[in-house]
Amino acid sequence: MGQFRECFWQEIRGARLVPRTLAQGECRSPEGSPCGLCHAMTLTYESEYPLRKAAFEKFWHSLFPSYPPLPLIPSPRGREYRTVTKRKAFRVPGGLRLGLIGPTGTVPGGGIPVARCALEPAEHARLYAHHEQALNAPWCSALREVISYVVLKGGHRATGVIWNVRRLTPAVIRSSNRLSKSLTETFGSALSGVYLYTGDDSGRYYLGSRNPSAHQDIRKLYGKPDLSTRADGRVFRYPPLAFSQINESLLDRFVREAGDLLSPEKGDLLLDLYCGYGLFALSLANRVRLVTGVELSRSAVAAAKENAARMGVSNSRFIAGEIRADRLPGLLPTRPFSSRVILDPPRRGTSEGVIEAIAARRPTRVLHVFCNPDVLPTELQRWFACGYDILRVVPFDLFPGTDEIETMVLLAPRGQ
Repeated sequence: MGQFRECFWQEIRGARLVPRTLAQGECRSPEGSPCGLCHAMTLTYESEYPLRKAAFEKFWHSLFPSYPPLPLIPSPRGREYRTVTKRKAFRVPGGLRLGLIGPTGTVPGGGIPVARCALEPAEHARLYAHHEQALNAPWCSALREVISYVVLKGGHRATGVIWNVRRLTPAVIRSSNRLSKSLTETFGSALSGVYLYTGDDSGRYYLGSRNPSAHQDIRKLYGKPDLSTRADGRVFRYPPLAFSQINESLLDRFVREAGDLLSPEKGDLLLDLYCGYGLFALSLANRVRLVTGVELSRSAVAAAKENAARMGVSNSRFIAGEIRADRLPGLLPTRPFSSRVILDPPRRGTSEGVIEAIAARRPTRVLHVFCNPDVLPTELQRWFACGYDILRVVPFDLFPGTDEIETMVLLAPRGQ
């Protein structure tokens, strides 16, 4: 058990709260079996938030007592916030069932068939119910035999539907087109697009290939070629398989806080590592001289360039490539140029030498974003060893109901 998770569970046990009353079908299977995958089954967000806030403060103080964090920023949507959800297709006697994946990846009997997840929008529950009924119909047998996941992704205004299939045949395409038509007739403008993805189906957290730089075989059946989200008054478009934040309700505050912490100036050079479709880079571009974004996924980089062109941002460049220590020196200036860096790496953290390569160029400010509290102590110790100190710590409740916290840590060269 991770250290933050342990602190959170201690707070929950100490609070001795009465479990909340569940709505019809909420957090349970159609047969009434409890889900139990997250805290939303027993806690309201109003009771959960103060426990998460206290747990993070205890967790942080045990690690870095000299750098007190700001209070945990709450999520505007404490429930029904997830704009990216997924169900695995389980073969069961009599047909197919869509279910959540258990903590160990497998569940006896084939998944957890929750009728209504408290963390997901109500529209997602209706979409999954429609899918399960259709996939068990005779006319959908070709798709039923090859489908691995149903993924819903987008925003609160409209949702994209992605079917992860093991192979494509003419019969699968015909079956998929028929289901796509059934969905659009039923849900109309609530759908932004329907897509068929052929590829890796082994991931538990994110859809897509294990190698994001590889070609990804995706086919649009209906709607727009890209998905979109809004942040700080801007519309960002991105390909269906690109990474996107799951809590759209906090994006405005997330982006604004990054700008306030970095406080870039017009003469600065900004480097955005793991930039995705350009969320931070393009939000801050008008405050600096030049912004450079680096991202492994070629499709995400293409989306960032298209977003920049559509927004009229001319002082940006985006590079597709792996973020490694030996590739960073050419992207960071030597003094006298003032530079700022933002890095928002995946859950596992940065690769060996990346932090050290950044620190060697002595950027004026570094904003390191952590989605996994377990890697935070090790990564920050590397910054300390490179002569950087913490200036400010801002935690975000980006994942209510879970044992995770998103944390922004602002760092600067020691003595500045």
